[in-house]
Amino acid sequence: MHTVACGGDTDTNGAICGALLGASQGRDAVPIQWRNAILSCRPVAAVGVHHPRPQTYWPDDALDLAEALLVAGSARHLAAF
Repeated sequence: MHTVACGGDTDTNGAICGALLGASQGRDAVPIQWRNAILSCRPVAAVGVHHPRPQTYWPDDALDLAEALLVAGSARHLAAF
């Protein structure tokens, strides 16, 4: 959280930190505020928003997708043995 709190390119820093935390320590290591921000992301119809995120790209299934990728990676790793 310290990296993101320092400012700068916080969306990229948060994405990298979240990915590393989740990959190395599981999703519970990712701060709940970060998980909630991702899972509740919706397009904003407001002045100054030129490219709201289309519904097909809403991250509703981000946790399911991450878990499916972990399972697929584990199966592939086991098949190599």
